[in-house]
Order: sequence, then C-alpha cells, then structure tokens
Amino acid sequence: MTAEKETYLDPFFTAEEKDELEAGISGVIERIERKSRDKEEIRLCLKDCTGILSGEETMNGGGIYELGRVTVIFKELPGSVPQAAEGRRVQVRCRLAAMEEPRNPGQFDSRGYYRALGISYFAYGENLEEISGSCDILRVSMRKLREWMAENLERAAGGQDAGLFRAMVLGEKWAAEEETRNLYQNAGIGHLFAISGLHISLAGMGIYRILRKGMKRSFSVAALGCAGASYCYYLMTGEGTSAGRAFLMLSVYGAGQVFGRQYDLSSGAAFAALLLLVRSPLLLFQSGFQLSFGSVLALGSLHPCLQSIFQKESRTSRAKEKEKGSKKWRRKLLMALLPGLAIQLATIPVQAASFYQIPVFGLLLNLLLLPLFPVIAFSGIFGAFLGGLFPQITRTILFPARFLLRIYASACSWSLRLPGSIWRTGRPENWQLLLYGVLLAALLCFGKRGAETRRTAWRRTVRRRTVRIGIWIVPFCLMPLPWRGLELVFLDVGQGDGCFIQIPHGPTFLIDGGSSSEKEIGKYCLIPFLDSYAVDKVDYVMVSHGDEDHINGIRELIEEKRIANLILPEGQEKEQEALGGMKNRAEQLGIPVQYLKQGEILHAGEASLACLWPEGGGGDADSGLDSNEASMVLWFSYRKLDVLFTGDLEGAGEEGVKRYLEKWGGGKEKKIDVLKAAHHGSQNACSEELLREINPLYTVISCGRGNRYGHPAKETLQRLEAVRSRVFRTDKDGAVTVRSDGVSVKIQKTK
Repeated sequence: MTAEKETYLDPFFTAEEKDELEAGISGVIERIERKSRDKEEIRLCLKDCTGILSGEETMNGGGIYELGRVTVIFKELPGSVPQAAEGRRVQVRCRLAAMEEPRNPGQFDSRGYYRALGISYFAYGENLEEISGSCDILRVSMRKLREWMAENLERAAGGQDAGLFRAMVLGEKWAAEEETRNLYQNAGIGHLFAISGLHISLAGMGIYRILRKGMKRSFSVAALGCAGASYCYYLMTGEGTSAGRAFLMLSVYGAGQVFGRQYDLSSGAAFAALLLLVRSPLLLFQSGFQLSFGSVLALGSLHPCLQSIFQKESRTSRAKEKEKGSKKWRRKLLMALLPGLAIQLATIPVQAASFYQIPVFGLLLNLLLLPLFPVIAFSGIFGAFLGGLFPQITRTILFPARFLLRIYASACSWSLRLPGSIWRTGRPENWQLLLYGVLLAALLCFGKRGAETRRTAWRRTVRRRTVRIGIWIVPFCLMPLPWRGLELVFLDVGQGDGCFIQIPHGPTFLIDGGSSSEKEIGKYCLIPFLDSYAVDKVDYVMVSHGDEDHINGIRELIEEKRIANLILPEGQEKEQEALGGMKNRAEQLGIPVQYLKQGEILHAGEASLACLWPEGGGGDADSGLDSNEASMVLWFSYRKLDVLFTGDLEGAGEEGVKRYLEKWGGGKEKKIDVLKAAHHGSQNACSEELLREINPLYTVISCGRGNRYGHPAKETLQRLEAVRSRVFRTDKDGAVTVRSDGVSVKIQKTK
C-alpha cells in the first residue's frame, strides 16, 4: 500500500471525542504476559505495529499508521491465541484505546508512564486474524519457564504466600494481594516487589561464583555465564526498568573482571542509564527509573560522603580496643544505617513528587527486614524449581520463608500504627524540589570539606554536628506550603459530582464524590487528589443526595477513614436508603454524622455554608420529593465571593429554593460568582427563572465525556448563554480549579 504514513492517532481521538477506535493492527509479538488473576485474560505486547482504522475512508482519506508498540488485551481467549508466540507477526482486529492524561490533580499519568516504556497504545483484542513467521526461542522458553515455576509455587505454597513468592521472585506483582502490596508500599518496603539488583545479583553472581570457583573456569567464561543468566532472568521477569539497570551494571562488572579493571558503582550506573535512555528517552521522567538509579547513585556517591561526616577521627588500634562495648555497637549501628539514610535522602524528592507521601519508619524497617530477604528469594527459587516434583519436601523448605513473610506483614502493620508513620507531603512545587537538592548538596560539601581539611578539633566537631542536624532539617523544605487564598476544585469524576474546598487557615470540605461512569472513583481519583493536597482527612464531607454518582466515592473514603465529619441533608436518610446505609457505616467506624436543613449555616472563619434546601424537620415541602428534587443546596460565601452548589436539583426542589431565596434576600436579587450546574446540565435543570435570580458569572458543569444522557443539554447551555455566564465543563476541561482572595476570581482548567 502506498498511503502516506503518520506517527500517532491522537488527533483522531480528539476529533471524534472517543476513547476507543475500531482498528486492525499488525505487529511482532515481543512478550506474552498476564497482569491479573483472571486466567482468561492475556496480553500480547506487540512491536513495530502498523494500523488501519475501520471506516477511516471518511477521515482524511485513509492510510496506514505507524503505531510503535501496542499492548493488546484479550479478555476472552480466541482459539488462535495459543498459537501465538514471541517473535511471530500477528494481525489483530481490536478496539484501539487512547491513553489517559491526568484529568485531576494527583491522578496517575498513565499516558506518560506507558509512553516512557515505549508503549504507544492499549487495545482490546477481538480476534487474531493471521499468525506468521518464526518464534523467538529464547523468549518463548523464558515465558514457559516462568509459567512452570509459577505453577510449582502454587502447588508448594498456595494462596497468598504463593502470590508473594511469584511477585518477589518472578516479577508478577499482580499475583500478590492488593492489600499486601499497599501495606508494603505504605511501610516503605514496596521495592521488594521490583526485580532489581538484589534479585539479578542472586542469579548472575550465583552462576559467576559457581563457574569461577566451583568449576575453576576463567574470568571470561564466568563473566559470560553471569551475563547470560542475568539476561535470561531479566527476560523471564518482564524486562522491567530496574531489572534492566541491574543486568547492565552486572555486565559492566563482569567486563571489568575480564579486562582487569576496577568496577565503579556510579560509572556502571551512568552507563546503564545511558543505554536505557537511548532506547526510551522519556524514561528519565518515570518515577521507577528515578528511584532505581537514585538509589544506586546514593550508594556510590552520597554514602561515602556520609561516612566521612559521621565516622569519628581515626584512632590507634589500642584506642579502638579500649572502646567500650556499648559505644562500639552504637557506632556499628550508625554505620549500618548510613546506606539506607543515603538512599532515603536521595529518593525523598521522588517519593514526594510521585506518591505525595514518605514512610517515616521505612529506613528502620529496611535495616531490619532487608538482610532477611535473601532467605525468601532463595527459598522461592528452590520452591519454583522443586514444587512440582517434590511438593511435600518443598513445603518444608519454604516454611522459614513463609514465617518471614508473616514477620514482614506484622512489622509493616506495626510501623503503620505508630503516630506519624506516614508523612503526607502533597505535591511539592518545582522550586521546593530544586531547593532541596541545592541545600543537601551544599550541606554535604560543607561537611566533607571539614572532614578532609586539617582544622582544630572543635571546628571539625562543629562542622560535623551542623551537618548531622541539617540532614534531618533539609527534608522539611518539601512541606506543604500554607494556603494563601481560597481554592475550589471541581473534580472530573466522569458522569458524577465532586468538589473540594480549601479555606485559608481553615477546614477542608468535599461536596459530593461519586461517579456512574468511572470505577472505584475513590481509589483512582479522590484519594490521589487528597494525597496531592496533603490532606489526611477531609474535615467535612457533605452529601447532596443518595444517588450513586454522588456518593460511591465517599463510601470508599469512609472505609479508608479519610473523613472527619459526614454531613447529610436532614430527614432524607429514611427516604433515601443509600444515605441511611452510609450513615450507619460511618457511625460504626467512629465518624461523626451531622445534619443540615434549610436556614442552618456552618461557619468556618471568614467562610460560611448556608443550607437553602431541603426544608428538613419533616416539613411538608420535603414530602413526596424524589432524590433529585430533595438535593441539598448549599450557598458558600467567602468574603465577597459566592458559590452555589445545587446537587441534582430539579422541579419542585428548584421552586422551593427560589421561594427561599426571595424570602432570604428580602426581594432583592442574589447574584453569585460561580454556579455548580444542577444535574450535570440536564434539560430540566437550571431554569431560566433561577438563572435570572442568581445571575452567575461562571458556571461549572460536571459531566462525563460522551455520556449516554446527552449532558449537558443544548437548552441548558442556551439558557446559560442568555445570562452571559461563562461555562466550564469537566468533560472538556478536566478538573476546574477556582482560586480567589475573596474579591477577584481566577479559574484554571486541567486540560
């Protein structure tokens, strides 16, 4: 075909306002893998892909498009999938999916993450139409070996322990329970699930020592064996970034042994980083790459600096012998802590910028638990090879490792129960990250220079103590900055509602939080957002009514105990069953539940929240209303700024609000600055009479992209245009952030 080729299909997704496009693609299978416990789901990682869009003759004249790498997910296995193998070319009929850019603060950037790995698109496969070419024997062998080892571990260990062994030894993170992964991550030992230098060295250096000493082979043979074993393990475990770094560095070490050169850790890391970045330059901005290489560079460069600062002056051998036992052990403990401290200092900015929190006791846990990990790794490898042949014997071999896994879980749980176990930093500003690096470098140079120059004893002591104290102070420059003004964030939750309010020097509010189009909106949107704002608990969560697209994310926050107070519309928990269930669960977890009704005002410093609806207290106006008509309506005021939240208000509820506004305002118009449009901008929401009454300067409509309800309705947009209200839509603009000093208003779109 002679059609002109293009690089990406992103313009088509934008033009069509679609998340998926029907396509036929052709590519070479690079890997076949599973990423979930669903045995029917399989992923084909294709490289050198080209694609044709279905029905594209109506768009730009058609063409073949170069797609790079594409991961094709098959939910149900077609009969031809078992014939697929690494190295073979396939043609796939699929639905090509656009990768999501973050639409909310704190949200995971899946597009940036996967593009850094060289993956351009995900696709949902429907059929494999053609398979041709020869297979890559090495990759096929490594995949089958991994599958065989995984089956053996399931036979020998079974259950949760088998999943942990598969994650820690075979790189199958998905095999471990999500709760356990989160436990390890929050406690600061989540790196054990990443195949890295510790794992690669067990495989590569094990072969090296066997060939070099056991079989008395030459350096060349031993180095080749080491590199070969490391590369096979790298392929078998999924070709992760940290595993690739470890393989390349170990290969450099082997080459140094062959040519009689001394190995330098930092130089080896720099060489590995260069090779990986040549293949995929965007890896530089991936947190996994930064953490992996940051840790190695910390050991190669930062650790020697800390040693020179913390160790005392050299003494005679007789003085060392006279050193008391307690002092000797304290010094040894300090020296043992320094490598972990170096890694912690180097990776704190990455953790704060990527995960918005730092495990405070991670350093201590790593010191205690990391030396025991080789027992788990070796036991897992033995179990993976012997589990199918001698399951009973293998269970005995695995017993110490399984016992250690219990200790790991208990230690993590214990550390997280301690006060201040997690320091939520939020997303630091770029200048804060730069300041941290400059201060740390200056501090270390100051201390190292003092250790190397000949000065009087008291000056050296002052320098050392200054650095020792400064090391613990510098991380505080990453602390969240105090709020200087009011901030409201209308979150893009898809087809749903959610608005976060931060009052200067005051409490935080969340008004609604749910979605009918996005799964687990609390886990993937609300909680990451709160973490990025360094909010441990929302002070007040207010629920307008009991529809799922307003509350299912709040349920998740309740389960995670991220709520301090829950506020419901008075008199509605009996009418709306969902509100009653939420109230009961919150009370079970010790979360206070309060109620608001018409006329009540919640004060918070210079801000206030007045409830305009429902009437509450068993009033006649509330009887016979559906959940939308009974939505809690809130008037938020901060100095001269006014914002109206209307939930899904329609019909009789809107009439009740208009009557109350006339009574409240004494017949005068109540103009507002920002309106949160009712019911996602549906046809029956935001009547002309109400809009004339409140005359909003700005209107925010929360709705999902391509929703089946047709929100926002054209009629509603026309009514808003008639009152000259500027409209922002979360389906087009992502999260909408309103900042104000109480007088002026600035609005920022995420997209």
